Amino acid sequence: MNYNRYPMGFPQRHPGWGSQARYFPVGQPGYANAQRPNEHHSAFGGRLAGLIPRCYSAPVMGHGRQPFPGQGVPNAQAPLIGKGAAGRDPMGPVAKQVGRVDEGHGFREKGSKGSSVPGYKKIRSLTPGGMSEAISLVSHVKTRIKRVEKTLRYDKDTKRRAIAELQTLGRVTRCANLNRMFEHWWDDTRSSVSFILEYCDQGSLSSMIDDMLERRRSFSEDFAWHTMIGVSKGLAFMHSGIGDPAHEQPVPGWNAIFHLDLKPCNIFFSSSGQRGRYPRVVIGDFGCSVSANDIGHGKEDPHRQPYGTPNWYPPEGHAKTRYGAETDIWQCGAIISVMCRRANKPHHRYLESGDACGHGFGKSLSKTVQRCCHRDYRRRPTAHAIFKDSISVAGRKGLDPSSWR
Repeated sequence: MNYNRYPMGFPQRHPGWGSQARYFPVGQPGYANAQRPNEHHSAFGGRLAGLIPRCYSAPVMGHGRQPFPGQGVPNAQAPLIGKGAAGRDPMGPVAKQVGRVDEGHGFREKGSKGSSVPGYKKIRSLTPGGMSEAISLVSHVKTRIKRVEKTLRYDKDTKRRAIAELQTLGRVTRCANLNRMFEHWWDDTRSSVSFILEYCDQGSLSSMIDDMLERRRSFSEDFAWHTMIGVSKGLAFMHSGIGDPAHEQPVPGWNAIFHLDLKPCNIFFSSSGQRGRYPRVVIGDFGCSVSANDIGHGKEDPHRQPYGTPNWYPPEGHAKTRYGAETDIWQCGAIISVMCRRANKPHHRYLESGDACGHGFGKSLSKTVQRCCHRDYRRRPTAHAIFKDSISVAGRKGLDPSSWR
């Protein structure tokens, strides 16, 4: 494709339509909401407020916003900032973005060896990389800000999954409790897509559990409530579009996103944007996520859970009868139980008892987990309700309110 024929920022072709690798920074010149070269902005302030990374060449919707394929208009536009943002960027300032598109996208900055995305260099591998996936810690060549690069390799059968994860990452960028994507690189010549994601410097809940076991120590009840609040806040946005569950109501017509693979290794903590004594809770890894529209339009099985980890399936998931928001709620409760018991997987006999969290934790925490993991999915609370109930109990117990406001 000859880019000299078009002004900068001209909508490019869809991935997979015979095109070469393409670089999509957060904003591109030529659009009303695009970032100009060499400008610095806060992710939640200034002219970049509400932006999501540009991914596809669907028709432009007012003010430079673009819909994702297959999504309704109410949810297609880049979400605006709600009351929960409070004018503050919990992710830290956005690094200077590369604001140009070179012929054939062959551009590589000096020092970017080992990274698939222009302008970044690999520091080290975070997980072993195979044909399917590699996760690496990278840094921006100019700013040296650390990010995580996740690379997926796809074939004709798995490409749809890669596009679904890209769509989800584009929609959840506003919520501070959901892992943020800064940019991505799609390469059809190598059948791969790479995401540049927020780096959570405090590690995962899984690594924390392992550390506690090694040191023969337990988590505090305050930290368990803090984790419950952070996870439920992230789920409230995914399920209902609620940016601030303490003050907002569900967004009418919201195309709900179901994570379907919540477990300790997908719950992260970051000191960036930390409020109070505990790090910010971040839900990551949306590779198994499914939207309500995809289920309704027949793109995914309406009853049998298509993706996830079998050990973390709720009762209806094992029975292959139903999945959705109630799956995420069950997994949220199971995470807290596993965290308190320092286990490696949930045990159903504990989850459905009044002692779900074990010794050393209050009855109110076990009761909340029990409600989340109720065998009857219709009796499980919504993420919005869990958040409100949790902050009420945590407030009475003296948990620092700055950690969840």
